[in-house]
Amino acid sequence: MINFRETSSFDSLSKIVRHLIDKMPLLDRKGNRKFFAGTPQYLDSNYVHALLIDKLHNIYDDEDILPTLKRQLPQYPWLKSLINQLDFDNLQQRENESEEQFNERKKQSMLLFSAFSHDMNKYFTPFWIQKRSMRGTNEIWETIPVNKPEGTNYLFDSWRNSYEGGEQLVDTSSQAKSVYNSDGDIVKSSAKENKEKLT
Repeated sequence: MINFRETSSFDSLSKIVRHLIDKMPLLDRKGNRKFFAGTPQYLDSNYVHALLIDKLHNIYDDEDILPTLKRQLPQYPWLKSLINQLDFDNLQQRENESEEQFNERKKQSMLLFSAFSHDMNKYFTPFWIQKRSMRGTNEIWETIPVNKPEGTNYLFDSWRNSYEGGEQLVDTSSQAKSVYNSDGDIVKSSAKENKEKLT
């Protein structure tokens, strides 16, 4: 293998997990699937992978995967589709499904969970270095991170998608109001109110 140290975790995904990540449904705010011209829409796989790595990089045991994903459901409702496919312990036998078919489906779910936990098990240990610099007559030691967890761009993609989709923040008591309306125009009163909260 050439440049094995530089291989990204996305490039090292197994085929079955890559297929799973590619099929995460795009949902509206109410949790309904989004369609375009009758075709179901899916989330960008880079976004899904970066979010999963970000949320799962500190797990130490396979048993932590599903509870960690379930805690993310309020913010990311599309994870329900992923959880349903990975949770082989709670599979129900379908109507008109034989015992043999059900066992095969359960086996496939177990294999998927195994591949998923292997691919998402990216332990991350942050490392820092200290750099000495002189500012005038003062000696300053600066702590600089050498490595960072993969993928923060998904946050920017999420914010851009929210803006482009015309989604608005809901005013729940003390939380901030959206500075844009559903047409994408700035709501000056909300912007002023949010600025006052920040200062």
